Amino acid sequence: MLYSFFHKNTNKRNRRLFFFFIISFVICFLTLRHFDKNLQTEFSPNGIISFELAKDVNLTQSIIDTWNQNHVLGIAGLSIGFDFLYLIIYAFFLSLLIFLIGKPWKSPVVRRMTQFFIYLIVIAAFFDVLENIGLIQILTGSIDQQWVSMAYYFAFLKFILISFCLAYIIVNGLIVLFRRFI
Repeated sequence: MLYSFFHKNTNKRNRRLFFFFIISFVICFLTLRHFDKNLQTEFSPNGIISFELAKDVNLTQSIIDTWNQNHVLGIAGLSIGFDFLYLIIYAFFLSLLIFLIGKPWKSPVVRRMTQFFIYLIVIAAFFDVLENIGLIQILTGSIDQQWVSMAYYFAFLKFILISFCLAYIIVNGLIVLFRRFI
């Protein structure tokens, strides 16, 4: 049996959850993209992601100064606050997607891998929380290397874990689709 927080649900309930989470994910993603348009500057060409991955205090200070001059520092705070909802949505959405793709497999190895990737998404979301705490500290005036490093390393690790999970979803999803049509 493939254990996760979705394994006790019926297939119909998991399908409903899937549609709920995909719609919620798209709405949250588009909302964050809307916030992000205002945060793209010379020092933060990728908006909030540039801020998350700013590795040193000088770059972080330049980003904040530019946002302050453009009167969008509040939008950055709103974006980080909204990210707390987004990380819950993407964690459940991707966990459910991994579960649904792994469910048809009978191989114990694939099932263990599926569980492993479900846990990786949960860990990525936890790293996102820690990253957001560092970013909030920075936005509230504690522009110290410890907060900048905390935000950077947890953001970096989060993106790595999510990338691994997305690769698993794509590869395993293609294999499942291929097996269905053959």
